[in-house]
Amino acid sequence: MNTRILYIYLSVIIAIASVSAFSHAETPDFPYTAEVTGDNVNIRSGPGTRHYRCGRLNEGDEVTVVSIQEDWAQIMPPEDAFSWIARTYVSVDQDDPTVGTVTGDRVRVYAGSEYIRPIYSTSVQVHLNTGDKVELLGEETGDYYKIVPPEGAYYWISNMYLEPIDISEPEPVVEEEPDEPDVEEEPEVEPEPEPEPEPEPEPDSLQKYRQIEEKIRQEREKPRDEQDYSEIKQQLEELLEDESQTVARYAEFALSHIERIEAAINAGRQMNRESEHLRQTLANIEQARTRRLEQLRDTGEYAVTGYLRESYLYAGQPDGTYYRVMDADGNTICYAVPRQQLSPEQILPFVGKRVGLIGDIVPNPRTGAAIVRFTDIEEL
Repeated sequence: MNTRILYIYLSVIIAIASVSAFSHAETPDFPYTAEVTGDNVNIRSGPGTRHYRCGRLNEGDEVTVVSIQEDWAQIMPPEDAFSWIARTYVSVDQDDPTVGTVTGDRVRVYAGSEYIRPIYSTSVQVHLNTGDKVELLGEETGDYYKIVPPEGAYYWISNMYLEPIDISEPEPVVEEEPDEPDVEEEPEVEPEPEPEPEPEPEPDSLQKYRQIEEKIRQEREKPRDEQDYSEIKQQLEELLEDESQTVARYAEFALSHIERIEAAINAGRQMNRESEHLRQTLANIEQARTRRLEQLRDTGEYAVTGYLRESYLYAGQPDGTYYRVMDADGNTICYAVPRQQLSPEQILPFVGKRVGLIGDIVPNPRTGAAIVRFTDIEEL
């Protein structure tokens, strides 16, 4: 190869390298549109492979880049992207179930992913406050609503698979020479699939939570009156301050679950106390009834025995004068009325004394209470 041909060959190589360096070194103003240059390129919840996947893009797809962080591009939510928000902090519009209103302050919105459950989606995109509106996608999983990513929610993609499409690249000028040799272009290298990150080992706090979760399960297997969650709640409250957002959220939901369990236990205990009180009340009534029956029980030849007292409760009744029969403590055992063969003069000597009445125990036609109609009286 003579010197002139070698010079031309080197000039072509340098020109191509200069154009390539220019196109990658120059970055347009943000935001700008870029085209994906590979297939199955991961969209992630953060700048790096340690963040979970949220979707994939293919060659020719376009994204809007809002910033660059080292080798990662922050992009606007692509089509089909979604986010998660806790149902506890969203009130759904009854007239339009696709609209929700946030009911708390600094409520976290998490990057959504079809590859993991919401509880494991730990990348916070934005914080919303009371009164903010969210667009519901008509799907809920566990304690979360799926929503359209709100303003300020972004995703990330490796910048090595993006090519800005709004920068015009100058055409390389190559001096044509009759003896210019053909330059064989290097074949395009297909981008290698982005390797999946190795799963990170569980932190000690997450292992501790697993142990607490097992304690909750064991406690729930006990009889309701023996369940005690005080120590478990104390351990969960310590995990609320853990550096891992995942562990802190696990602890938060576990505490909420325990509160519901304890509320059910307390309600059951209150019902048991009320049932026991009712049972004791009925037992006392039955005991009192039994005592009264024993007092009115047939005592040999007497219908009743006790201290005879005059009674004014039924004064002026057409069926005669009524008397009270009382026990030694002054409690009324029953009322008694003499048959016609006994006059008040015959009964008067027995008033104030302990007597036995001979006769029949019958119900009072006016009150239904027991009454003794006696035909004879004896002092005891």
